[in-house]
Amino acid sequence: MGSLARLLEDYFTEHGLALPVDQAARLAEGRRRRRIDAAPAPLRPAVESFAAFLLRSRERARRAGTLPRSDVTVDAVLSTVRDLAGFLNDEQGKQDWALADVHDIDAFLAVLPKGRARRLTIVGQFFRFAKAHKIVLVDPARGLSAKTPKGFTGQTITLEQQRVLFRRWTTDPSVHPHEALLGILALLHGASSNEVRRLRATDIDPVNRTIRLGERPHPVPVDPAS
Repeated sequence: MGSLARLLEDYFTEHGLALPVDQAARLAEGRRRRRIDAAPAPLRPAVESFAAFLLRSRERARRAGTLPRSDVTVDAVLSTVRDLAGFLNDEQGKQDWALADVHDIDAFLAVLPKGRARRLTIVGQFFRFAKAHKIVLVDPARGLSAKTPKGFTGQTITLEQQRVLFRRWTTDPSVHPHEALLGILALLHGASSNEVRRLRATDIDPVNRTIRLGERPHPVPVDPAS
């Protein structure tokens, strides 16, 4: 920008007739700074170094003529790293990136299951940077899959609690039969809530002592308690 252009810019911006030509860059810098400052203090230096690395990579991409990251992309990456830092500090009680392990990363990804793939990509980028710069010795995100685990992932009860419930459902005459039947089906046969909801009287074969649950390929033999 020449001296005349700078003079005109100063005049128009001073009188509120135009925004500075680098206004977008200033706003983006402010957003990045807020995200970095929101990270817990013990983990913040690594987040700031990673932000500088992202900007250097973007400049290299521009000089090489390849597609550089946009400000929106950089903001999204820093937001995820900020959230990870907060999770490690507040939920896991860890104030050092080197203490993060695969269980911490998996728990962080489980907070937003629908965003697992996107967040895992960003977390992987950060820890590859951290390992290259000796912030961590190993990459805790390495080996994690973007796919969510199949099967039941909810809370379970202890074996002793299962025994107490089994005795209640099979010996307590005050228990309603509906509760006892549904409890036994879930406890002994792993019946899901969906299979229980779809259960009909015609699914029960009293002669062969079997019950058809959901879309299971074969009837389930029922035990004496069931």
